Amino acid sequence: RVTILITLDPTATVISVTPKLEDNTSPYYQAFVASCVRAIKSASPLQHLSKEKYTSWQEIEFTFDSSGMIY
Repeated sequence: RVTILITLDPTATVISVTPKLEDNTSPYYQAFVASCVRAIKSASPLQHLSKEKYTSWQEIEFTFDSSGMIY
């Protein structure tokens, strides 16, 4: 599991991606974190966000959970 804080500009473009790293010793954890960060960056700019509500989505926290993944 990794939680990532993203900051967006008014055009919904990602301007920062900050993972909140957990104490995880799995050899796959860093690759999972990097994959989550890439997914967020490649989705930029985010779609269907109301410009009038920018203050509510200026910062978004996503939690990715790999518990259902097959290794």
